[in-house]
Amino acid sequence: MASIGYMDYYLPGNTICVHEFFEKCKDELFPDPQNAAEVEKYFIEKAGFDKIAIENERNILSIFEELVQKYLDETNIDKNSIKYIFYTDIATSLTDGGITSVPNYIKEKFNIENASVSEINQQCGSCVWTIGMASRLLRENEVAIILTANMMEGFTERYKPHSIIGDAAAIMEIKYSNDGIEILDFDFNTKQYEGEVGINNNLEMMKVCSRTINNLLKRNGVSKDELACVLHQNLSIEIYEIIFCLLLELNKDVLFWDNIKEIAHIGDADLIANCRDVMKKRKMKKGDKMVFYAIGEISKSVNYNCILLQVNN
Repeated sequence: MASIGYMDYYLPGNTICVHEFFEKCKDELFPDPQNAAEVEKYFIEKAGFDKIAIENERNILSIFEELVQKYLDETNIDKNSIKYIFYTDIATSLTDGGITSVPNYIKEKFNIENASVSEINQQCGSCVWTIGMASRLLRENEVAIILTANMMEGFTERYKPHSIIGDAAAIMEIKYSNDGIEILDFDFNTKQYEGEVGINNNLEMMKVCSRTINNLLKRNGVSKDELACVLHQNLSIEIYEIIFCLLLELNKDVLFWDNIKEIAHIGDADLIANCRDVMKKRKMKKGDKMVFYAIGEISKSVNYNCILLQVNN
């Protein structure tokens, strides 16, 4: 028995629009001006992107200090109950030139003495995987916190055929309780690539995404019509129209695409930001069922991660 409790995320105050983004990097990415114009048009009209948040002032330690302090203040949690600190972005786990471990710094900074620190690498599927694992690890009166971030320098590396990557950091609490958003079950799988690399060009990957969700629902006796919300990464809307609307035959009303437009893809922080925002923007009621879905690509393999949840208060 475990549930999601507290959630929060940090976004930089500095944002740029899709047009400005491509103006900054089109010469390096797209030598052909016509190709650059077509890609920009795709992201605005079909992929659904509008704004990208770029961090250019604060360092990651100060951001997490602020997020964790706010969490401790607002929940008034006994720090001795925090059993696990999971960090789910390997790229940002070391700072100060590789000297300082971000999750270990947080543990020491806030005197979270009983916590075990663990770093998870399933790329952008890490947060969903960690939620599931934490739900099985926790015992009575224990809590886990998940910390994740996406921070990049420059512009060129932010472009992917299926997304544009922004900066953010996020925190989520998993507690031994069925209050909040209860974690009912999960399904995780790793498969080798078949076909072209990149989900935007790979129908087989999309079919695996659909089957993973379908199998989880069937195992729990939940019909697709019972789903109040499906949350996923902030990738191209066109991809999700195929996976969720065409293959899974879900109604668009259960999908949450606001943050694709407002904040772009923020790595593994997508799911935390989207969950917090959907709970604020939509009238979720007790008993509503939700699905979290994310994939993480590592080398020649793909992690397909899916969780079934239920709103209990």
